Amino acid sequence: GAGRRNGSGRGAGGGGGDSLRSTGVVWESCDALIELETMGIGGLAVVKAGQYRDTIRDAIEELREWKEGEDLDSEGQDELLDEGDEGVDGDRFEDLFHAANSMPSDRPELRSLAEEADGKLKKVVLLYTAAIKRRFKTLKTLEGGEGRSEEEIRRLDQVIVVLDGIPHQVDELASCFYDLDEERVRKALKACVDEAAQAAGLMERNWEDQEDEFTTWSGKWKEAIS
Repeated sequence: GAGRRNGSGRGAGGGGGDSLRSTGVVWESCDALIELETMGIGGLAVVKAGQYRDTIRDAIEELREWKEGEDLDSEGQDELLDEGDEGVDGDRFEDLFHAANSMPSDRPELRSLAEEADGKLKKVVLLYTAAIKRRFKTLKTLEGGEGRSEEEIRRLDQVIVVLDGIPHQVDELASCFYDLDEERVRKALKACVDEAAQAAGLMERNWEDQEDEFTTWSGKWKEAIS
């Protein structure tokens, strides 16, 4: 899990050769090295990408619930605002209280951005699914003594680091929505899309550096999300 990724397993591989070089910054715990030994690099990439994808799915669902939540002009809010707290800007307090529970009804621009983000993040989830099927599951399991090319390892490292970063960008995007900050929402959404497009570019060609079905699909995906 995410907690384990922050563990102090740096250097546990101790020069374990090419097959372990993809541990990098993302897979540096001892647990990950054991997983790598049993599953292989492709299998571990499938698991990690699936975890990142699930995190994004959860964020989409939370944003959707927030966007579609009931407007809270109800008794709970009124009681809080009538308590007479001095020095509290009533309108600002009301905005923040709304934001913590649901999107305010008087923010059409924010609602439009939330709908745009929902559509784009769903396409990001699709990219993870396609990458798992067409790239990570197609990584050959190596026989004893067989090594991976440095280029293949470098590409896999780059892809996983980017795919690991996107959920953090999505978290930042959600925070901007809850802060009711349209300008920051736009920047954060662009960052999410840019990172996903970078990942798609890194995976455009297969591991033999040939074009295939995924190459064609990723081109259409980039057009759809831009």
